[in-house]
Amino acid sequence: MEIIEKNKCTGCEACYNICPKNAINMVEDKEGFLYPQIDEKKCINCGMCKKICPNNKEMKRNEEKSIVLAASNQDENIRWKSTSGGIFTMLAEKILEQNGIVYGAMFDSNFKVIHNKIETKEDIKKLRGSKYVQSRIGNIYKNIKQQLNDGKKVLFSGTPCQIAGLKSFLNKDYDLLYCVEIFCKGVPSPKIWNSYLEYQEKRNKTKIEEIYFRKKTYGFHSTTLSMKFRNGKQYNKGHESDIMLKLFVNELISRPVCYNCNFRGMNRQADISIGDLWHADRIIKEYELDADKGVNIVLINTNKGKELFDSLSNIKSFEITLDKGLEQNANGKITAILNNPKQNINRSRFFEEYNKKGLLYALNICAKITYKDKIKAILKPVLYRTKILNKIKK
Repeated sequence: MEIIEKNKCTGCEACYNICPKNAINMVEDKEGFLYPQIDEKKCINCGMCKKICPNNKEMKRNEEKSIVLAASNQDENIRWKSTSGGIFTMLAEKILEQNGIVYGAMFDSNFKVIHNKIETKEDIKKLRGSKYVQSRIGNIYKNIKQQLNDGKKVLFSGTPCQIAGLKSFLNKDYDLLYCVEIFCKGVPSPKIWNSYLEYQEKRNKTKIEEIYFRKKTYGFHSTTLSMKFRNGKQYNKGHESDIMLKLFVNELISRPVCYNCNFRGMNRQADISIGDLWHADRIIKEYELDADKGVNIVLINTNKGKELFDSLSNIKSFEITLDKGLEQNANGKITAILNNPKQNINRSRFFEEYNKKGLLYALNICAKITYKDKIKAILKPVLYRTKILNKIKK
């Protein structure tokens, strides 16, 4: 029995969680994405996996009109460590203060990306920050259901398809559940990520200690993948010359269904949606001096989400129109909210070459880092120190 056509599967793992006989395994394909595989010996043909799949049914969207905000955490230390404006940290803190539990994507000890829970403010740092890799859900949905039934307040942070998977699995509304989604333009392959980590450790002859996908080394407006190695070496490169970011922005390594995602658009399923608001200084005078520290675009989609957001303190926020928000997220960045990204015509070839001859070979065939890219990477820190980079970005 096939649960859903492969090109429609998001890998949300709702089917894996719902199976009463544990007859479903999530199996990696040649591109490194997990897909459900049914063990026919265990299967009792109950059909729950097909019924629960969010792409097998019409999505229930919120009917309330979203409130659109520009917002930032006024704790400068937290804001600096966050990908954008530090709003997720504030939401997580509020739930934890109420003896709740927070779920989100984190790195495990080998820097693989998994979903897991935290119960203390100290651990928020594990969930903070972008991770441009599809996370493994595992048994998280089952755990959340048990905790909700036990009367625990839960905040779940994830991609729109993961939230759709959780809501479909639960099959009812819970007053104690708060869903916060990130604007997502696609989830890159864990297999490519693992190859990238191996390349970095081999190249630097030591293990990785820390990773930040979007460190503000050269400001919020300059995406930088940063690493710290055990031998003290530091690595900071942007999408011009970093392999992982180069492949991601060139639409070569995201899951196939991401190019035909059903979970974009307005009237979203999450209570709150958060993402990057680029160039906030262009539309809000109060951000004129500090937009490059990071600002979130926030969509409040439900009354429950509004109550949670309104309970936050030490926050700077301004209501804006969606048009204004999207206007500042130009050059393809609006795809994360409304439109699907366009798949690179060389995507299939990239994976063919990668599986034959490895990561660097496939990169050079399909998204070669040029001499011009390398010059840009060399100039970036110089331009940042002289404050010329900020002027260029503006």
